[in-house]
Amino acid sequence: MSAIDSQTLMSQIVRTLEDKKAINIVTLDLHGISLVADYFVICHGNTDRQVKALADTVIEQVEKAGYRLYGVEGLDAARWVLIDAGDVVIHI
Repeated sequence: MSAIDSQTLMSQIVRTLEDKKAINIVTLDLHGISLVADYFVICHGNTDRQVKALADTVIEQVEKAGYRLYGVEGLDAARWVLIDAGDVVIHI
């Protein structure tokens, strides 16, 4: 399966976060600014439980889109989670 483009992935992640009631979703377009990623998505949840649910859903979405996860940090405690999907980095 080939991966979708980074803009489509970012848009799907944002819609997923909206559906799961993430708070203050911000998307930064890093094209031409960063060699690390094309997009950086930032949001937060009200509780550790919501943060974990948001992260689990985003991870599922990234894998379903055919992207490789380069790393996930903070999922155990779920106070914050950083998901590196290569072209799109998500911080919850």
